[in-house]
Amino acid sequence: MKGIDPRTPVLVGIGIVEQKEKDPAKAREAVQLMIDAVRAAGADCGAPLLPAEAQRICVPQGLWGYADPARMIARAIGAEAARTVYAKVGILQQTLIGDACARIAAGEIETAIVVGGEARFRALQAQIAGTEAAETPFDGSPDEVLTPQEELQLALEIDSGLGMMPVGYYALVESAFRAAQGLGVAEHRDRLAAMYSRFSEIAADNPHAWKRERFAAAEIRDATPRNRMLAFPYT
Repeated sequence: MKGIDPRTPVLVGIGIVEQKEKDPAKAREAVQLMIDAVRAAGADCGAPLLPAEAQRICVPQGLWGYADPARMIARAIGAEAARTVYAKVGILQQTLIGDACARIAAGEIETAIVVGGEARFRALQAQIAGTEAAETPFDGSPDEVLTPQEELQLALEIDSGLGMMPVGYYALVESAFRAAQGLGVAEHRDRLAAMYSRFSEIAADNPHAWKRERFAAAEIRDATPRNRMLAFPYT
């Protein structure tokens, strides 16, 4: 193809991994899921050995205790020389992708990996069984740590009842959006329910979706014993 800059960043492979193993002793931990996702991305682009050539591996912070998960991934895939990056909560995942693209375009690197993962179902099953979902210990520090410039949450917000989870903050933004659009509360809830009903239809056809069940808008809109209210207007 003519006219394309040879330094143009190209997304060459995507890997998706999920697990629903109920035995925590058999379930893979988060870093193994990330390793498997990277290998799946290599297979997706038709070059299984390409991940080993990565010069930069970026991992956003998750609900696990790894100090340098990118280094654990690098060793597993044979990318020993890769620079490891750990992005703390508040750094958007898209920021990592954009940064990788910018470095490729600038000629700093040829190949980068951005990968994240959780194993919360494994942890939940371990809690139910009264056991521990152990993680592989690893000593070391990432080459780079990306930290948001501003505080992600303020003490005033937490003390006011919003807590630490994002759902309350999203609900406030949602209500502000509704008001800015001049929508009534009932109309807005109808729109949300219809939108999420459509999302469930998409998920039902996605083999990687966690829950592949279609929900009617009426099932989503109002709180029920099966569909509790999280933070108005979100059930």
